[in-house]
Amino acid sequence: MKKTIKVFGILAVVVCLSLSFAACGDNDKKGDDGIAVVAVSEQKFADTEKAVKAYVADELK
Repeated sequence: MKKTIKVFGILAVVVCLSLSFAACGDNDKKGDDGIAVVAVSEQKFADTEKAVKAYVADELK
């Protein structure tokens, strides 16, 4: 009984890992669903709120 539970547990882990690799395999494609890293200099903006407003205004152009 214990051996059967171990076998099913291992199979479940293998299936989950296989599915996760298959689902994450499409990340090589370039698309608009990525996250962009944006750096804002302290010299240009005095506070965070102004920097965020300027970034949003630039993105909405």
